[in-house]
Amino acid sequence: MSGEPAVEIADLTKNFGPTPVFEGLNLSISKGEFLCLVGGSGSGKSTLLNIVAGLDQADGGTVLAPPAAVMFQESALLPWLTAAGNISLALKFAGVPRNERSDRTQELLNIVRLSDAGNRLVHELSGGMQQRVALARALAQSRSLLLMDEPFSALDSITRDFLHDELEDIWRATGRTIILVTHNVREAIRLGQRVILLASDQGGIAGEWQVSDAERHDAVAGAALAETIKNVLHREVHGLVAVS
Repeated sequence: MSGEPAVEIADLTKNFGPTPVFEGLNLSISKGEFLCLVGGSGSGKSTLLNIVAGLDQADGGTVLAPPAAVMFQESALLPWLTAAGNISLALKFAGVPRNERSDRTQELLNIVRLSDAGNRLVHELSGGMQQRVALARALAQSRSLLLMDEPFSALDSITRDFLHDELEDIWRATGRTIILVTHNVREAIRLGQRVILLASDQGGIAGEWQVSDAERHDAVAGAALAETIKNVLHREVHGLVAVS
């Protein structure tokens, strides 16, 4: 991770009707950083991700970010295409020449450990396999910024742990900047170098933690940090701490 910013958010404001979601939010994310956003319902986690992705508009302030690949909770794969077909289509949209797509598709299937599943239709894939195809499709866009909105929340714990390992390997190998939204504090610690807790009241930052390798991979150290974050989250959601 370098000190050079990949995403700069300054004085961001966003309202839903009369209700403010963000009032003057400031956040800088470094190139190559893995950042996790947590917070209570209504804190604006997904809204912030959508604004960074260009899928939603802010009401004020500035957001400077490169074009991003986006991965959602649902895989949103095209059901009439095979796993390979979904990835190949993303490569086509990314401008990859036709004669290179087959090899590149297989490379991406290999990366997500689905080398033998390319000819299977979406309904023939488990939920975890579908999310792995969705991840490969996001990687096919060759974007330096990957935005992930709770992509593992519907998966069982074993599949989720496997995909955590896969995602960490991909992040370290590619150097992409990743922003992941999650309700799961332990997931945020497992994956993120930094965890940002968004406030439920007008989108300030209620807390920020740097995550060490020990906290990321050691159950005892990770549990201690998770307890700290959960305590702040609990107090913040119940209005027991002031958030600027």
